[in-house]
Amino acid sequence: MSTDKVRLSRRHWLAAAGGSCGIGGGLLAESVFVAPCLLGTTRLSVGKPTADQQPLRLIQLSDLHLRSFGELHTELLATINAAAADLILLTGDTLDCRRGIGPLEEFLRQLPSGPERLAVIGNWEYRAEIEPAAFQQLLSHHGFRLLLNESIMLEHHGQVLLVTGFDDLIGGQPTRPQRMFSPSVPVDHLVLAHCPATRDLLPSLLESEVSLVLSGHTHGG
Repeated sequence: MSTDKVRLSRRHWLAAAGGSCGIGGGLLAESVFVAPCLLGTTRLSVGKPTADQQPLRLIQLSDLHLRSFGELHTELLATINAAAADLILLTGDTLDCRRGIGPLEEFLRQLPSGPERLAVIGNWEYRAEIEPAAFQQLLSHHGFRLLLNESIMLEHHGQVLLVTGFDDLIGGQPTRPQRMFSPSVPVDHLVLAHCPATRDLLPSLLESEVSLVLSGHTHGG
């Protein structure tokens, strides 16, 4: 794992889309889903910030299954822009097939430019025969970092968030991050994995305690 810290420039400290198990710094959850002609948004607050902390707003985008770009995606982008997120997370299955690459790039181009951007791969990227290296190159053109069995530290106003992203359980192979991070003091640890069943493997994959796991795959199930 790289120990280089990415500094978040926005003023809020923590938020997320999905369930949780005890983030200490306080999370504002923003979950946006599309199914298949309906746009829905779920907002969750996770944890309680102390007097000297401010929440960080995270947006999770999962299972877009893009094969075209239309009115619904324009509406989704408007919702994302209005949320004023500090961190945007892609948790896999961004497209259905290789012809979805163009619509995906159009979608990514229109995301707000300010937030930090992280992603993990899903089973449909593998099914479309898009290799992780090619997916990383595509994402990097739009400011995303693909976490493939990798951890990264994010820092904002002296507060540290450890983020670990895993390869897909179905199409790939989740493994222990090559370089583990054992903080000297407790830090919040966010795990990204497309398939929720990856959570069952975490005790054998990680040494650090996990605060929150964000996944996709089940389309809200």
